[in-house]
Amino acid sequence: MRVLLWLVLAGALPAQALELQADRHYRQVHGDFLFELNTLPVDTHPALVRERVAAQFAPVPGQQLDFGFTARTVWLFLPLSNHTRQASTWVLALNTRFMNDIAVYQWRSGQWQTLMRNSENSDFGDRPLDYRHLAVDFDLDAGEDSELLIGYTSRGTSYLPVSIESEQSFADMRELAVARSAGFYTAAALMFLYGLFQWLLLGNRIHLHYILYLGAAVLYVFHMDGLSFQYLWPQLPGWNAFAALPLGLLINVAAASFSRHFLQTWRTAPRFDRVIVAIMWACALALLWGVLVEDQQVKRVGFWLSSIGAAVYLAAGVNALLGGQRFARFYVAGWIGICSAAVVSSLVHSFPGVLPVALAFEVTKAGILFDALMFGMAMADQAAEVRRQRDAALEREMRSLAEQARTRNALQAAQAGRNDALRLAREKSLQLAGASHDIRQPLAALKVALAQMPGSGGSPGDALESVAYLDALVSGYLDNARAEHAAAPSARELQEPFPVQLVLDAVTRMFSAEAGDKGLRLRCRPSSAQVVGDPLATVRIVSNLVKNAIAHTGSGGVLIGCRRSPGHCTICVADSGGGMDPAQRERLQRAFEQGDESREGHGLGLHIVNSLCRREGYDFTLDSVAGAGVIARVRLELATGRNFPG
Repeated sequence: MRVLLWLVLAGALPAQALELQADRHYRQVHGDFLFELNTLPVDTHPALVRERVAAQFAPVPGQQLDFGFTARTVWLFLPLSNHTRQASTWVLALNTRFMNDIAVYQWRSGQWQTLMRNSENSDFGDRPLDYRHLAVDFDLDAGEDSELLIGYTSRGTSYLPVSIESEQSFADMRELAVARSAGFYTAAALMFLYGLFQWLLLGNRIHLHYILYLGAAVLYVFHMDGLSFQYLWPQLPGWNAFAALPLGLLINVAAASFSRHFLQTWRTAPRFDRVIVAIMWACALALLWGVLVEDQQVKRVGFWLSSIGAAVYLAAGVNALLGGQRFARFYVAGWIGICSAAVVSSLVHSFPGVLPVALAFEVTKAGILFDALMFGMAMADQAAEVRRQRDAALEREMRSLAEQARTRNALQAAQAGRNDALRLAREKSLQLAGASHDIRQPLAALKVALAQMPGSGGSPGDALESVAYLDALVSGYLDNARAEHAAAPSARELQEPFPVQLVLDAVTRMFSAEAGDKGLRLRCRPSSAQVVGDPLATVRIVSNLVKNAIAHTGSGGVLIGCRRSPGHCTICVADSGGGMDPAQRERLQRAFEQGDESREGHGLGLHIVNSLCRREGYDFTLDSVAGAGVIARVRLELATGRNFPG
């Protein structure tokens, strides 16, 4: 009765038997299968499946056995015929590492035989063949007709690359797979060791992020190759069923971390940095979604999340390259490769049946190797750039040391001048004492003369003579003081054209360490402006403003920059401190006034700035709102051709 039922149902199926020849393989068999999608569980008896869905079996659409992301059971039917003159053994190679639930049945000798029954709870040792992919062998007698019925479900892609191999072709296929894997993992291991050696040798954390990224990528490939279930966790089928999602997201997080630290986006490109951090958080949320809800749809989202991440990391590299960071060129090349692979993988999984999933996986493997190679070259290029910058910094340091030597000589000369000034002051004091003594003499004579005037016996001539002498004495001292004052240069005579960047560089060098010790960012926007003024006085003004800004800023930073206007250049010093109200601004510009009595200082900074600006003819303004920081502005005259000598 069962044979009769089979014959009747077989007549309802339009498929033509696949004729098997000895010592041959059949790797394009998707067109020989019939398929049906339904809700029958995989462990349904094959006779019942044939009875219920035989009329619904249809030819496979597309070029692959790929039905997208589906929660339904995929049933595949394939009639076979042995056209050899002897009994032969073939291998049904289901070239996939895992299915959540799969069964393979064979109709033979008038009954259904179970060739494979494997689920997400099956250990690796439960597989019919010790092979990284699912595979099972089956026998056919000479001239025997048979059927294969395959049912499977997947929480990931439903792609099933099936081939039928002779025993010899299956052995050859395994050897070729081993050779390909060996080439990939050997190249990856060499790059991993290179990154590890560089990290241990140089202590540069970017190499640590590199090896973490490469390690995550290799572990993902190792898992997708089916080798992790075979060698790492053969008795953890539940974890094996889920591992593709966290391992794939881990690659994205590791790539984001490497990109951030390689490009230092938090410093060079804050907008890109915020997007990269958002992608890292999105990966964490996707993993949480997969754990708490379901992982099939999350895997589809994960492919596009990887593509978006790759595009963002590539754009950040292009931005760095356009910004003058030459060492980003290999980084950009690497992300072009991996971005292309990610897009191909996303398209393959979003449009099932158009391209084989195996192609996407091979492109991904090649992209990972190319990416890792480019990243290694990028780090070497970056190290060379760092050496160039270090050499340039050393040269600048040498120039700075020479400048410091000149400064010390100038200070010594200034100290000598101060000593001379003190000596002169002491001499002036002696002169003043002598003058007092000289003045007292005519005053005494005048007193005596006045006492002898008529009525007292004094002479008017003596009094007039004493007054004339006193007037001549005072006039002589006044003439000497006036002559000395006329010999001293005025503030305007000390002004000259100079580049404002000299002042900005000097102040930045003086206060960078102090700002860093306090956890603040001291930034300087470069300027090519030429101004007219006293360079030394200008340095004193800006130094006092920057010192005040650092002292009164608890978090954030201080920005120094310039703004041009017609005929003028304004030096601006802005901070993110607590600010001040108008009454405080008025009070703090007086001598010996402080905003916070608990702080160190004498309350002279703004007073000195005000005094120097008045002396030099600069315009000084101070804008602030309590709680919103302070902006100090000093406006100087722009240098023109007529300002320069000659």
